[in-house]
Amino acid sequence: DDEEAIHVFDESYENSEVVKGLKMTTTGFSKLSKILSQEEVDTIKEKTWQQVLKMKQGILKGQFAIQPKRLKDKNISCQYCPFSDICYHDDKDEIVISEKEEVRE
Repeated sequence: DDEEAIHVFDESYENSEVVKGLKMTTTGFSKLSKILSQEEVDTIKEKTWQQVLKMKQGILKGQFAIQPKRLKDKNISCQYCPFSDICYHDDKDEIVISEKEEVRE
């Protein structure tokens, strides 16, 4: 929701040609504009950093769990994986996610 920050990558942000739905009104950003506050951005950064640290620790410990994700009865993790032919994952390894989780993650 910081106009100066948005202007850096989208000079047309007042009626954006880059970000669909991003518009300004006389009172600020349109209610339909999907923008984040600095607090929300900081929360995402912190969660991302925590995941990076968690993955780093796993790598250092040699932990490489195979946990493909399943959304709407479709394995969305393996369809483009270059190792799917030699992977030893089993259906029990799959994690089922909801659409709500997909949007938040």
